[in-house]
Amino acid sequence: GRGIGGQGRGNGRGDRSRSTTTAPTEQSHVKEDRNATPTTGHPTTHQESNEWSLIGKNNKIIQNFGTEKSTRYKLRLQIHMNLPAYENQTNFVNVPHHQKIFCTELFKLDSSLNILKWEDKETKTTSKTNPITMINQLPTDKKSLSDWIAGTTASTDRNNKQTLEFFMYVETSIVYSELRKTIKPWLDAHHHRLFATKLSTTNNRLLAWVKDSHPDWTRLDDLQVKLQELIVRNSDKYVSCELDLRPRRTRIGKGPNALFIWAIGITCSLSNVQGYTQAILKGLSQPEEVPDSLKHVQIIPFNPIPGIISNTDLIKLARDHDNLMTQLQKKSIIGFADITVPQPIKEMDEYAETRATYTFQEFLLAQSTPSSQKLFHSAESREKTDT
Repeated sequence: GRGIGGQGRGNGRGDRSRSTTTAPTEQSHVKEDRNATPTTGHPTTHQESNEWSLIGKNNKIIQNFGTEKSTRYKLRLQIHMNLPAYENQTNFVNVPHHQKIFCTELFKLDSSLNILKWEDKETKTTSKTNPITMINQLPTDKKSLSDWIAGTTASTDRNNKQTLEFFMYVETSIVYSELRKTIKPWLDAHHHRLFATKLSTTNNRLLAWVKDSHPDWTRLDDLQVKLQELIVRNSDKYVSCELDLRPRRTRIGKGPNALFIWAIGITCSLSNVQGYTQAILKGLSQPEEVPDSLKHVQIIPFNPIPGIISNTDLIKLARDHDNLMTQLQKKSIIGFADITVPQPIKEMDEYAETRATYTFQEFLLAQSTPSSQKLFHSAESREKTDT
């Protein structure tokens, strides 16, 4: 793999602008015509927090960021429920009952919420059926319910602990971050978990993880788009690609020396794991073809690959990553809303109109360590925010 450069994302709060630097070291459809013009893998339209652009008077585009009632977000949700103790006395799991409990909580948060039928882009299963708009419209039998709630898996472990996992496709007026924040007390009280996924499939597996990039600082959306484009470009099989990237604590390696690390996990449909892995390895092995934004990416396979990476190597890389995460520190500079705007170099004895210019971004990237190594791989600007 190759190193990831600072795809840093500020996570500080405040109404002042920040520029952020990240320290270094740090579904696909099958092509029918190989000569056809390739299509890059852009994010699917159902991604979380997609803002809509509305056309106002004089054809002026109005950006709606969720403050208007007309704003709607389509979200694919992955739910993991730990069932109450009374359920553990039997192997039977009352799936419709517990799924209705979760849906009831969603409708409490947003009375205008719609539950849509799950659409799997890989199997091309779609439906134009009207959505469920009230909790009493939710089917009560498993067969009918499976059209609306997909990928349902109920299990009982050796300790008689039962869990229920499923996927939902919803349309809501609440952005995902706010929805999750509001429902979090209920989730925590019952030890449930909720995630937003960008995959339209439900049988998914961890494909790889990103080494030496802090999960909380990385611009996941940008990284996702670039990786999808890389896969499509380096494969004769895919014309589109679905990846899901999110921070996660995951177990790397097999055997007694395996360890858990906090990293960016890359997930895809189980059927695409092998094809996507081959395309990523091929793309990153050609330096001249790799986009600048991916030239420092270190993509590490989740499982050993004979002849490429062993289980011992995986564990060693995971330990190096885990040690680095405790050392990385975020550096923020207040007051620079746009670090790419050229600024006159004031030290020069020349009129401002003809004086050479220098951006703050260029200044940061020119900084070096005592050993003449670059201090930063990249620097980005975070604009003003009211959150």
